[in-house]
Amino acid sequence: MKNNRFIIWIGIFIVSFLFAQNSLAQTEPPDTIFMLGGRKIYCKIIGVNSAKVTYKEVGKSKIEYVERKQVQKIVYKSGQKEVFNKPLVMDVEEGDYRTVILTENPADVEGLVKKGEIMAESNSNSGSKKSALRNAEIRLQKQASNLGAQIVLITKKEPIGGYGEIPSYRLEGVAYGFPAY
Repeated sequence: MKNNRFIIWIGIFIVSFLFAQNSLAQTEPPDTIFMLGGRKIYCKIIGVNSAKVTYKEVGKSKIEYVERKQVQKIVYKSGQKEVFNKPLVMDVEEGDYRTVILTENPADVEGLVKKGEIMAESNSNSGSKKSALRNAEIRLQKQASNLGAQIVLITKKEPIGGYGEIPSYRLEGVAYGFPAY
């Protein structure tokens, strides 16, 4: 009789251990797809190609796909991240240089207060004309932000360097802010 109870207890222990192992395997964190709109899809990634991401949602057996251009990033259960697109919305604080607007239209600054004239030039390690322009724009935005401006009227945009030289840009503008009431 004691042997039977012992065998039953051993059997219960083994079954509970196997059940616990199985439930731990099921609670393993899944892959996560972060969509551009902010939605998250918890799933098992099946494949990623140049046009789409194929996946199977947790708890479902149907294989689905989403266009890659709609995906911001994928975070795999291993912790590896694969970023496809920049987020549509970003949290920035007031006074952050990324909130400064650059414009070439004088009508955009009508009624605003002039904060100062500013100039920026891209650094010498820009790989392309486009990145040189973006680098100069960021520098202009940072200067305007330091002056407390919200918008910059670009008065001069000048590419520097010739064929075969490292591309560079020089931007000049006037920083404007909102009037204090």
